[in-house]
Amino acid sequence: MSIFEDYMPWFTVIGIVMLSIIISITATALYIKLIFWLKGKYDKSSTFINPPTCKQRSNSRENNYQDINLVGSIQKPYKCSSGNNIWRLVISNIKHRISQSNFISEKIHNQKSYKYNQDRNEEFKSRLHTGNLSQESDSVQPNANNTKKGERKKRQVNPIVKRWVWGIREREYGCCGQKIQYFLKKKHGVHLSVPKIYEILAGKHIIRSKWRKNIPRGPIPQAIKPRQVIQMDTIDFGELFAFTAIDIFSREADILLAPALTSEYGCKFLHQSMGRRFGSHVNLLQTDGGPEFKAAFKSSVPSFCSRHRIARPYRKNEQSYIESFNRTVRKECLGWQKYRLQDLPECPKLVELFLERYHYHRPHMGLRMKTPLRREDECRISTEN
Repeated sequence: MSIFEDYMPWFTVIGIVMLSIIISITATALYIKLIFWLKGKYDKSSTFINPPTCKQRSNSRENNYQDINLVGSIQKPYKCSSGNNIWRLVISNIKHRISQSNFISEKIHNQKSYKYNQDRNEEFKSRLHTGNLSQESDSVQPNANNTKKGERKKRQVNPIVKRWVWGIREREYGCCGQKIQYFLKKKHGVHLSVPKIYEILAGKHIIRSKWRKNIPRGPIPQAIKPRQVIQMDTIDFGELFAFTAIDIFSREADILLAPALTSEYGCKFLHQSMGRRFGSHVNLLQTDGGPEFKAAFKSSVPSFCSRHRIARPYRKNEQSYIESFNRTVRKECLGWQKYRLQDLPECPKLVELFLERYHYHRPHMGLRMKTPLRREDECRISTEN
């Protein structure tokens, strides 16, 4: 008994090893039997189903999925030489089944989309023959086969709607697209976007914008002597407005305060600045495209300059000198606060004091730390006159 107890752990280890060997032999036998069973099954069959190739799928999609063989392509029998090839075939067949299910679902979705678009086309054709168009039917437009593959045709507007748009344009004295949209919705119950309305009008009328943003304006003017280039602009002070002008070479400037931003006050400022600052005539006058520099102002410009240039919109560097002067006016004279009309009698006094200091006391870095005007120069000019 003592010997048995001493060798008990060894007997346990030997038993576990033998059990493991038996399990391994059994599993190997089952594996070999399964391989021979599969091999015999595929050897008996004359064909093997392989998934369709990429070329076959592309050809089938070009033919609108009419000639596709969803099951696969039948090829010559494949003789298996080992168990590894058998497992490769099994795995490839499983992958093929998964891709086949996705392919079938895609085809079903495309067929449903095609049928839905066909129904919409039929509905639109029936409404077109009856002439019964409404806001709901306007959204139903003839459409091509809206499948994922193939080029999509542009949506066409009903010819009856086009005649309505042209008729409203002529009846309402050439009104704009927004008004045509209003009358079209009010009288016929049809909604079209404004760009689409202008696209319809362009088929019969010549549509030309009165304001052209990118009109050629030439290079930014530069000055090499006084009275060559003058820049003008305005500053908003609430209920008061300041008309400003500057000679970009000598930095001589002028200001006029006005209660409104109109072309009449712009014309008044033009006469004032040309009379007392810029010698009654300059080579080029540059302004922005604001309404204060049109109408009466524009008609008076040829009397004071040889050329009037309008700066391009949103290009602050083209008006850099006058924009810098406007900031100086705010910083050193009137500030950034808003003024009321009752402040108009007092503000011109502040402006005149600022112009006196600006011309005769304040040095400019662009003039090599000199002032725009000097007392002796003013006396000399008055004596010569």
